[in-house]
Amino acid sequence: MKDRSVKLKIVMLFFIMVMISCALFAVGMKVNAAEIMDNGDYVYKLSEDGKSLSIMNYKGNSLYVKLPAKVDKYIVKSVESAAFMYNDTIKELEISNTIETIGSNAFSECTALKKLIVPENVKEIGNSAFSGCTLLKSVKIADGLEKIGDYCFAGCDKLSELTLPKKMEEIGEYAFFGCSSLENIHLPQSFKRLGSYALEGTKWMQGHKEEFIIVGDGILLKYNGKNGDIIIPDTVKVIGECAFAKNSAVKTVVMPKSVEKISKCAFWNCGSLYKAELSDNISVIEESAFESCVMISEITLPKKLGKISSFCFSDCVALGEIGIPDSVKEIESHAFSGCTMLRNINMGTGVEKVGDFAFEGCTDLKRVEFPESLKEMASQVFYNCHSLTRVEFSSEVSIPSLAFSDCEHLEEVAFYKKPKNIEVNAFNHCSDKFSLYSSDKKWLEKYAKENKYELKGVNQLSLYKDKGILKADDGEKNMFSSGHTALIVIILISDCAVVVFFGLYVLLSKPPKRAKRKKSAGNRQQPPRHSKNKEIKK
Repeated sequence: MKDRSVKLKIVMLFFIMVMISCALFAVGMKVNAAEIMDNGDYVYKLSEDGKSLSIMNYKGNSLYVKLPAKVDKYIVKSVESAAFMYNDTIKELEISNTIETIGSNAFSECTALKKLIVPENVKEIGNSAFSGCTLLKSVKIADGLEKIGDYCFAGCDKLSELTLPKKMEEIGEYAFFGCSSLENIHLPQSFKRLGSYALEGTKWMQGHKEEFIIVGDGILLKYNGKNGDIIIPDTVKVIGECAFAKNSAVKTVVMPKSVEKISKCAFWNCGSLYKAELSDNISVIEESAFESCVMISEITLPKKLGKISSFCFSDCVALGEIGIPDSVKEIESHAFSGCTMLRNINMGTGVEKVGDFAFEGCTDLKRVEFPESLKEMASQVFYNCHSLTRVEFSSEVSIPSLAFSDCEHLEEVAFYKKPKNIEVNAFNHCSDKFSLYSSDKKWLEKYAKENKYELKGVNQLSLYKDKGILKADDGEKNMFSSGHTALIVIILISDCAVVVFFGLYVLLSKPPKRAKRKKSAGNRQQPPRHSKNKEIKK
């Protein structure tokens, strides 16, 4: 009886727990359901704080639409991405004065839209928000707008005139690209960034024939000239994005002290540029600024520079030496990747972080000495640096996996302070003569033993001598070495011997007797038929 009552209690407890779980699940479903509100023409999403709504989707078919400012007790503050995308009925659109942000592709490809009014509460219009609105002619933007995203009005080929707000700070890449009718655009002095090719393909751009197109507060938008030797005007503060990109005529550039920033891709792929004199006041050089400038052999970086951005000097194959100023705290990913002639790096005393693949493929690099400031190193920083022979660390930094992978001539790595950690394969595929030098042998003994590296004290480390590693493509280029020649001769003799013996075997051996064929066609063996989809058994 006791066993039965115990079992009954367990069963009842189980059912109670199931009922509680179902109740909690139902409550959760109600909460989730309450986050999405369907209100006729609009579908809304409730914000995390439960105080405002964003428009997720529009299901109506009105020709003239004014977005709602309030629904019940909730204020409508934003338009979600792709909320009105591909709508082909709306002709006029008025954004309510409660809206603050318009998401990416929100009204993209609204092919009937002709008129747009943006109130002052809107601070940002997202990427491609009105791209492909091919009939859009009239756009009125109030003074509150600060940012226009990438491709925002791209392809609006009926748009002919536009006045941008006085507080505008940023215009994204290709923002008005392909707006072929846009002839009058009033750009404010306030904006800090004008994205690459933002006005390319407009009548406004085609109408500017001057050598230097300077807009806003000293932003060099584009160089129109054909001279090879260029002196930047002293009214320029910023070299704009792609201002000289793919210009094959540019050979030398001299920048005045007024220049404070070089924007991304500013000199990207300038194949003839071999000399650039930078302003001492430059504090920012953005990503890919000099990428693929294959003729640049030397460049002096300004003393105010804070970091070397990703791909900044990538594939500058003629660059032989670089000095990193003490002001630089970070070298980002791929900053010097593919600089195949880079032989010397004078690392500044302020470098704290080096990004992944920063010096990947620098096949002429011999030696690197890191300062005490170094705190972080990413993976594969020196991947495939074939000529690298020696690296010295003066800080307690961790060495990540594959940091020096495929540095086949790397023989000496010295730690003047105890490293935090050395991960597996940090020195993968390095020289057979690889040795670790350390001031704290005990810590590294285990690592050296596991990886079969020789461990030595730093007091045994000799002064650096450039070993001048001979590569396969250096010096006189002989087709084969003596070892290769001998091997080829042996192979040829072996091949000839095989041919001779096989020929004698064929001549001297008697042909086998042939079995008589049966005339019956029914006894003929048919070739096997293989299905294309038949699996091969292992």
